[in-house]
Amino acid sequence: MKPTHPLRSAMQPVRQLPKYSLYLLKTLISPVMVFFAILGNLCLGAGIYVFYVHEKGMNPHVHTWFDALWWGMSTVTTVGYGDIVPVTVEGRISGLFLMVTGLILFISFSALLVSMFFARAERELVQTQNITYQEFEAVMEELKQLRDELKSLKGIRP
Repeated sequence: MKPTHPLRSAMQPVRQLPKYSLYLLKTLISPVMVFFAILGNLCLGAGIYVFYVHEKGMNPHVHTWFDALWWGMSTVTTVGYGDIVPVTVEGRISGLFLMVTGLILFISFSALLVSMFFARAERELVQTQNITYQEFEAVMEELKQLRDELKSLKGIRP
């Protein structure tokens, strides 16, 4: 067997990118992923709304909806810069809600994305294995025919 150039073997995964990009796109637009995206955005919007309503006027760092949006995004993604911190009980409860929701949704989203991605790849692998088995069966059948033909030719010779 001829050795392959290291660069050629390193580029093999890159050649597969268009196929896997299609898998990723199909996975992202699946109904379950759309449901998680809508649910996550609704939770984020609710948390931001509750925070804004209860913190405006009470918190010296919250003046606009954008301040509440900034706080909500940094909280739900668990970054938590600390530049805007809730001072009311309702704001803190909203923060707890967004922290837990962010963890649950991001973990669920990631797990679902990976499982759907690998399920598609597994289906392709099974299909490829079936084709390979069918090709093997065809080669074996041809080999049997060649054996039979060879036996018949040996029988014709004097």
